[in-house]
Amino acid sequence: MKDCGLNVLCVDDDEDHIELLRLAAARESRPLRLHALTKGEEALTHLREGGRPDFILLDYHLPGRDGLSILEELKSDPVLKVIPVLMLSSVDTADHVRRAYSLGANIYFLKPGTPDLYGELIALFITLWTALAVLPTCAESGGECSKIAK
Repeated sequence: MKDCGLNVLCVDDDEDHIELLRLAAARESRPLRLHALTKGEEALTHLREGGRPDFILLDYHLPGRDGLSILEELKSDPVLKVIPVLMLSSVDTADHVRRAYSLGANIYFLKPGTPDLYGELIALFITLWTALAVLPTCAESGGECSKIAK
């Protein structure tokens, strides 16, 4: 069975959250390559220049263009729209959540309030996306990407 590894693009202007993600990723036994950017426009440029993460962790509140406008642009692009997007936010109003899902977010998470809880959430992301999910990038590679033991 081919090990597809995992390429993650994190778009978050909070350096502490990026560091927590790096620490959680370092504890994982599965391959994980993290590319972190602090602005949505940087992320769009990276993706348009050929960056192809397995999924994107996208902060709702970013400097300049917010995460929703970045999400909308990603999901309107015929090549980029297949990349799963996990929205992260400190806001859980019904309008925020509804707008994120209506624009194509695959899941919406509240940012935990403590470093330990944030680390646990990231570990959960990694487990879900490396052990259970078959991602578009892996399926396109032509390899068998199921992680479930047969």
